[in-house]
Amino acid sequence: MPIYEFECPRCLHHFELKRSLQDASPVSCPRCNSSTRKLFCPVPIVFKGSGFYTTDYGSRGRGDTWRKPDAEASKAKPSPANKPEDTGKG
Repeated sequence: MPIYEFECPRCLHHFELKRSLQDASPVSCPRCNSSTRKLFCPVPIVFKGSGFYTTDYGSRGRGDTWRKPDAEASKAKPSPANKPEDTGKG
């Protein structure tokens, strides 16, 4: 059974209560016996396993499948026409 959080608007008492999903009966405050309102709280998310961190990608040992496209690869390498000639001066 899920645990719900409630708050009394009259005395500001904050409490938790285990209730069934089908239970729609009103909840009264245990301190002042007035009607309460249900609070909605975010549920934490836990990511387990590989693939969630940047360190999981690009490791050299697993055989990378990502490659640069041919157009970018040709820009990265200098062409022989643009290569400075060796004049033998040193």
